[in-house]
Amino acid sequence: MLALAVLGMLLAGEPAALPPAQALPRIPGTTLRLGLSDSAAALRGFSALEGGARKGTCRFFGLQSEASLTFAEQRLARATFSVDEASTYETAYVQDQLTAMGYKRRCAKLQPGSSQCDWLGPVLVHLLVVGTKLSATVERAPAETTAVQAPPAALARVAPSPPRPDTGAALSPDTSRAAPATPRPVPLAPDTLAVPLPGRASPYPAAEVSRRGQCTYPEAARRSGIQGRVWVLATVDTSGRVLEAQVARGIAELNAAALCSARLWHFAPRTWQGQPCRYRVLVPITFTLH
Repeated sequence: MLALAVLGMLLAGEPAALPPAQALPRIPGTTLRLGLSDSAAALRGFSALEGGARKGTCRFFGLQSEASLTFAEQRLARATFSVDEASTYETAYVQDQLTAMGYKRRCAKLQPGSSQCDWLGPVLVHLLVVGTKLSATVERAPAETTAVQAPPAALARVAPSPPRPDTGAALSPDTSRAAPATPRPVPLAPDTLAVPLPGRASPYPAAEVSRRGQCTYPEAARRSGIQGRVWVLATVDTSGRVLEAQVARGIAELNAAALCSARLWHFAPRTWQGQPCRYRVLVPITFTLH
């Protein structure tokens, strides 16, 4: 009995087991997760600082950053990533990727080259941009931001009409004001197209290109001798303009410039089921040093 009592005391003093890795909220643009144990961060090469924090280098959406990790009860509670030299299109790439992940932006300041925004999603990302300096602080999202609330306009549409005075006569429907017509949604064609490469067969139907564009070759990639092809999946509107773009298959050092380039492309408009439509197209953006 004494042995069982001692064993019970020892078990009571054990810390709670870490949840499975897949259950921890992922920090976007990295391989880290909030709730990661301090020991696991140490194994990833983050060195210890005073007060239980850790620091090290880490890729943030493909950008090399200085990372600072803060722990609560030996679990990762907050992470800050700092990039000193982020180009305009690299900053745009980070924001585009957060948008593609479903994050919603709220900005206290939003100007070219200077912004301060909170991105709300599975976690809270506080993104600060000043010139070429980019800083992102990630922590758990406040509980109140996860609740979906109907906007006031939506509530107004379904609110009942005020009662009419009782005249003793049967009331007929009010047809004096017709309800505004609901705009017909623009369809998205189900087939994905692709810009064909010369001399290569493609499993996708060919897209008709009206105009091509190319942003500046990233200087850091040029100095490192990095070249290759990035495939961008673009959504095209009814006029042929690129609405959205995301990397389908990329090279970390070239992804941001590829997205910048894809937004400069223009395609022939298409129809689906007899009406103008949006459609998706795979765009190859090639970077060569010679």
